[in-house]
Amino acid sequence: MQRLNQRERLLELLRSRNGAWVELTAILDLRMSQYNARIFELRQLGFCIESKQEGEYSWFRLLSAPVKKAAESAAFPKQPQAAQGELFSPAHQDLG
Repeated sequence: MQRLNQRERLLELLRSRNGAWVELTAILDLRMSQYNARIFELRQLGFCIESKQEGEYSWFRLLSAPVKKAAESAAFPKQPQAAQGELFSPAHQDLG
């Protein structure tokens, strides 16, 4: 079974709430770095994600998904993973 990447985990959380607001603390519970970058990526893929701030609290909700499901894999192909014991994946190594 393949482990979900950060963007997929965030999308799964937003979808599970069926358009209801998700408090930032729930997103932070996913233990991902740069959650704003993941939200930006989802928006670039065509997901309509609304955000609001009330005092010091932030909230997000998924309003709609893109029409084409294949857009995600085309826009953000999965990067090769580093082999165990290696720091960088082959795509990020300087071989020159």
